[in-house]
Amino acid sequence: MPPVGCPAVMVGAMRRGWRPTVRVRRTDARFYDAFRRFHYLGSGPAVAARVLGAWVDGEPAGVLVTSRPVLNGRWRAVAWPGVFDGPDKRVNAQRVNALLRTIARVVIDPRYRGLGLAAQLVRAYLRRPETIYTEALAAMGQASPFFERGGMTRLAHTTTQPERRLAAELQGLRVEPRRLLVVRVPRADHAVARWASSSGGRRGHGTTPAERARAAGRALVCPPVAYAATAPSQTLADRPGGRADREHRNQGDSDRAHGQANDGRPARGMAQ
Repeated sequence: MPPVGCPAVMVGAMRRGWRPTVRVRRTDARFYDAFRRFHYLGSGPAVAARVLGAWVDGEPAGVLVTSRPVLNGRWRAVAWPGVFDGPDKRVNAQRVNALLRTIARVVIDPRYRGLGLAAQLVRAYLRRPETIYTEALAAMGQASPFFERGGMTRLAHTTTQPERRLAAELQGLRVEPRRLLVVRVPRADHAVARWASSSGGRRGHGTTPAERARAAGRALVCPPVAYAATAPSQTLADRPGGRADREHRNQGDSDRAHGQANDGRPARGMAQ
């Protein structure tokens, strides 16, 4: 049994000579249920495309879940110019569904944090991605940049016109955006509602004025960090139903490691 505890306990055990054996392999959506409570949203993607699990010395320790992406994402024009932002919206949508997957969740049991498991899960997925393009949005990317450590490229944040208008309106109302994170400000309701409507009614805005206010506050104060990766063609052998896919299902994508070391190289060719 691993010396489970807080991250400090785990790191301390490693300094005393404990070298965990980490195994990463493919599993199913039911595996995520045990980790759902550790994620700040408390829910998972509507449909999981792929699930990778991480075990430390045989104990379930973390999970990565991919899903189909939302149709619109302004960061994609930065990551892959001309691929998903062409003049024909129908073609763009077809390309998004066919060529892109989103890493929607990476959740680590608090007892096993500090071992680099999140980055190992990302590296394991990028070695055999479902599609040539992979993206991720991290609400806590500023504080925990494990996507970069896992081999993805961080994209420069660009504000949208609705966000700039909302910031200007809040300034005129003398409302600090950070206030919206903790309390609804009724005089800002109209500006927030207009921002939510102009932003395309994206999931996550909420349905009540208080929920929309918090979403607006997050958009201005702590916007999510976008990450992208482009797979070399040789890593795409894992096609649904193909030989590599069957082998992957039967054998799992093993990632044996000591501490944060990895026995394989992460997929490269990242978006610039």
